[in-house]
Amino acid sequence: MVELRRMLLLPLDDLLLVTPEFINAAVSHLGLDRCLRRHGVSQLRALQVLPKGSSPVPRPSRTANLASSMST
Repeated sequence: MVELRRMLLLPLDDLLLVTPEFINAAVSHLGLDRCLRRHGVSQLRALQVLPKGSSPVPRPSRTANLASSMST
């Protein structure tokens, strides 16, 4: 499962469709998520290779969103 995640860059829900069919019929969403976290491949963005010369798109901060919603 870990190698499938690394090679195909499949999201968790897609892996959950493939895994019972070919690897383990008794896999659960939680079990698969814990396995990916244990092996350090739970963050799909971290696995994606960026083209040379580009930088990752910054994500908005949760604290900034919280602060702006509290000020109104």
